[in-house]
Amino acid sequence: MITLASVGGWQYALTHDYPKGTGEIIGAPDGKTYAAIVYLKKRAWFSEPREYVAMEIGRGAYHQKPEIIHYNEHPLETLDVKELSRMQRNQLVTWAPDSSEVTFHLGHESIKITIPEAPGKP
Repeated sequence: MITLASVGGWQYALTHDYPKGTGEIIGAPDGKTYAAIVYLKKRAWFSEPREYVAMEIGRGAYHQKPEIIHYNEHPLETLDVKELSRMQRNQLVTWAPDSSEVTFHLGHESIKITIPEAPGKP
């Protein structure tokens, strides 16, 4: 019984996302918003891990419970990993000078996202 509980507990622990490597967190020019691109692994019960790139935009500080305003995942196998690994930090995520847009550069694909106005702002 203890062995079965241990295996079940271990499999449950493996279902949580965990970082595969270092990610990049790039603050917006206005200092109120950030964009993060992080390489993660996700594992379902008793299956092989799935690697993906998570793109997140939030208001506030990344490590201090920010308001998440955008989150998207791309499976790693759909991306040109060699191209991504050659890119410099400032090439992965670029902000518009007025912090109104952010572009994630994923090798041969770029995703531009318009930042919505903050609540309570005219």
